[in-house]
Amino acid sequence: MSSDAAPGPAPADLEMRQAFLDFYLAEYKEVVRFVMYCGATVHAAEDAAQQALEIGWRKVLRGEWNQVARPQAWIRRVARNCHLSQQRGSGEVPLAAGFDRAVQGPGHAELADQARDLIALLQLLDAECQMVFALRFDGVPGPEIAAELGITPQRERDLYKRARQVLRNNWKGGSQRDDGNATPA
Repeated sequence: MSSDAAPGPAPADLEMRQAFLDFYLAEYKEVVRFVMYCGATVHAAEDAAQQALEIGWRKVLRGEWNQVARPQAWIRRVARNCHLSQQRGSGEVPLAAGFDRAVQGPGHAELADQARDLIALLQLLDAECQMVFALRFDGVPGPEIAAELGITPQRERDLYKRARQVLRNNWKGGSQRDDGNATPA
C-alpha cells in the first residue's frame, strides 16, 4: 500500500537541522552582544542576529550548512552585515555615548614614568609576595593561589597583606622625579 504523504527529510538532514538548532540556542545571545559591540542598539542587534540566523537556516534547508567552515565567525559576520544593511536603509549614523566629549588623560611620557615607578615598587617585594600579588592582580582567587603554590590559604592571605603593606609604605603618592620632588597624583 502506498502513502500519499511526502517523505520526511533524510536522517542526515535531520542531524544537520538539529545541529543548527543547537548552534542557534548556543550562539544567539553572543551574536546579539557582538552586533551591539559593533554599535547597534539592543533592538537593532536582535533584528540583525535574527536575520543572520534566518540566512543560516536557509543554508540548512539547502543542505549547505555543513559547508560553513567556521560557523561562529560566519554568523557574526553575516549579522554585522545585516546590521550595516539596516543602517544604510535608515539613514541614521549612530554615535557612541559621549562621542563629542574630549577626554583628557595622561600623555605617553607620564604613563611611561608611572610604569617605571610601579615596576620599581614591585621589585621591593620578595619572590613569594610578588607571585601572590601578581596572581591576585590577574584575578586568581586566593584559595586557588594557595593550592597552586602549595601553601595554606592563611599563608596566601598573609603574603598578600605583606605585599600590600610594603607597597603602601613605599608609595609616595605620586611618581618621583629625578630632582626628588613628587609630582601630583
